[in-house]
Amino acid sequence: MDVYESRQQINDGLNPSKRLVRAGLHRWIRWSLVGALFVAVFHAEMIRVVRVWMQD
Repeated sequence: MDVYESRQQINDGLNPSKRLVRAGLHRWIRWSLVGALFVAVFHAEMIRVVRVWMQD
């Protein structure tokens, strides 16, 4: 495990763009999850409102 971690640190040191890509990927995943959650909640609210409106 230590050998792998030290190799990973060496790789990150040799290739700093890889760390930036990894950070950007984590940020993109987090924001896409937030967006998906917002869309799901908004979609559920819209369905509920339309259903009530159709009943009236």
